[in-house]
This record gives sequence, C-alpha cells and structure tokens, in this order.
Amino acid sequence: MKLVESTVTKEKFHSFLEVALSLSDSIDINCGLRLKKWHVENREVIYSREDVHTLSLYLDGGLKSFRTDKPDLKGGPGKFCLMPKGSNSKWAVRDKVNFVHLYISQQCLNWFVVTTFDLDARDGCLPEILYESDNSIRSKLLNCVHLLTNSMPANLMILEQEISCILHSLLQPKFNSSRKTPRYGGLSPFVRKQTREYLEANYGNKISLSEMAEIAQLSVFHFAKMFRQSFGYSPADYLTQLRVEKAKTLLQTDSKLVDISLDLGFSSQSHMTQAFKSRCGKTPYQYRALVKT
Repeated sequence: MKLVESTVTKEKFHSFLEVALSLSDSIDINCGLRLKKWHVENREVIYSREDVHTLSLYLDGGLKSFRTDKPDLKGGPGKFCLMPKGSNSKWAVRDKVNFVHLYISQQCLNWFVVTTFDLDARDGCLPEILYESDNSIRSKLLNCVHLLTNSMPANLMILEQEISCILHSLLQPKFNSSRKTPRYGGLSPFVRKQTREYLEANYGNKISLSEMAEIAQLSVFHFAKMFRQSFGYSPADYLTQLRVEKAKTLLQTDSKLVDISLDLGFSSQSHMTQAFKSRCGKTPYQYRALVKT
C-alpha cells in the first residue's frame, strides 16, 4: 500500500504502513498467503497494491469510515471489503478501526482455481466487494484471527483449511453463473484435465516436458506456452508446487524427510527443503513441528 504523491500531498494522505498505530500480529501462512491485523485512527489513507488481492475485515469500529468515491456506504464490525490486485482507492477513516487483511497472491489464486474447480487459471478473477456482510466468510476470518492471536500446535493446518473455504465462498458464485467467459489460447479443457491427471499420477517420477507435450499432441514450445496460460505456472513450477502440496500431507506422518523427498520425485532432501522453504517460508522440519500433533 503506497502513497500516490502525484495526486495528493503527504500532509493529507498517508499509506496504511505510515498510519498503523500498532501492527498487532502478522503471519506468512504459506504459498502466497499472509494475514495481518491493523489499527488505524482518524486518517485519510490510500490503498494501492499491484502484487496481491486483499480481503479486509473490520473487527472493531468503522461506522464512520467510508471509501471516498462512495461516501454513503459505511463500514462497521463484521463488514468486509475485497480489493483485487491492481486496485487503487482512497478511504476516510473517521474513527478508531481495527481490521485484518488477508493477502492472496495471484499464484495462490491460480493454484486454487485449477486444483479446486478444475478450471483455467484465467477464470480466477476476484470481484471487487465493498462493505458486505457474509456470516460464513466473517466467521472463518475471525477464526483465523483467533488462531493468529492464540498460538496452538496445529494452527497452520487449520488456517489453511479456513482460508481455502473463504476462497471457495468468494469464487463459487462467479462459477455458478451461467455466463461463461470465452477463452482464447491455452489448453483445451480436455487436454488441461488430461495433463493434470498425468501429473497427479506421476509426480513422484522424473517427468519431462516432451512427455507432457506428447500427451497433449503439441510441440514442446507450444505446450509450455499454452500450459502457462491455463495453469498460471510454468510446467516445472506447477510440478514443484504439486510436490510441495503432497509433502504437506506426508509431513504429518513419521516418515523420514529423506524418504519423503525421494518418494515425491525430488533429487535429494536438500532439493525438497529448498523448494518447500521458498514456497512456504518454512523448512519441512519447521512445518512438521507446527502441524504434527
């Protein structure tokens, strides 16, 4: 969130980072998800994020706060806003507000759309939402805040489950719509499904790009290009992410890390550790300590 200095002055507008009186808690959950609690009081602020989607829930206050282009709509405890990646907006905070932000990376959204709904990653466009109330989304976000505040051994797994349900609630209405967005380029639904099934069945083996391209009956170059459009990942990155997700399940068992790495198709335990930490912010050992009861 940054100050847009070309249109407003420093004295009048401040970024959320500048006006946060106390950043109570924050946590990197994994793979492009971050949760933060904020407190802002009597300020005018600008929201501008090009890198992530932001789901914002008011915990306390906000009854006198509004987005400046829609001053008749007011916030309040339990209301939430969704600001898609690339959003720019001005807000007038006229009281004391405590709120929580859930930051969602585009790659995280791509993964969820492809693996949960079996759709093209380009279908995963989040809608803009301003001051809505949804009991399911509110309760799950509040549970995330509770887990963030009260440390427990299995917090991480529960947080992941709750956020998965939140994403499902945000996206499901869009996919239930009878209106379909035409897609040009990318893999056909049949080839996309065939490719996913192949990777699910063979992620523990060495997989070459030429093997996947042959299944799709495309050239290696064309397949790689179409794969990235439909999956939101390169073939190599998607395969690595798939192995990391499988590792999360295996890390709840007593299997040795070296055995897990080999079973998942990593070249070594250090290779798995590097891939896991770069995506989850934790080593497999650290993750196991958080989720294994």
